[in-house]
Amino acid sequence: MNFRRIQIHEVWILAEIGRLTFMESHGHSASQDDIDTYLEKAFDRISIEKEVSDAQNQFYFIEKDNGIVGYLKFRINKPHHFVPENNSCKLERLYILKQYTNSGIGTQALWFVTEQAKQYAQSKIYLYVWIENSPAIQFYKKMGFQIAGKEDFKISETHSNPNNILVLNI
Repeated sequence: MNFRRIQIHEVWILAEIGRLTFMESHGHSASQDDIDTYLEKAFDRISIEKEVSDAQNQFYFIEKDNGIVGYLKFRINKPHHFVPENNSCKLERLYILKQYTNSGIGTQALWFVTEQAKQYAQSKIYLYVWIENSPAIQFYKKMGFQIAGKEDFKISETHSNPNNILVLNI
């Protein structure tokens, strides 16, 4: 397994895997129109280029057997009202293709993020998880995360999904 920093010329690959993994995990969480609206906004080339170009964002492809099986995005020094410490790392995305879930990749990816966060002297990692994504919640709790609060994740102008905010002290 390999974690490789995403380069700006690879944004089309990131957009493709981003759409696919979002659909696999959240495609049933709202109406098709709302999901399509979110995908068009979040994974268009301009949005992805802007995100990858932002020095605060760290994007990595997760590679296995010479192929991309997922990706992750985290931000260093990103406090939140539930996690007010300035040296908090926000894990914004950890998406793995469905066929690779339950294969240990998520655990290795989380270890990778934790090591990266430690290198930047972060004291906590936090993330959002849709409250109906029981497997993900169980995974993060098993890894030591605790629920710190709830917040809505906006899918479209007319739909939001309730999320747990989970925090790990590192």
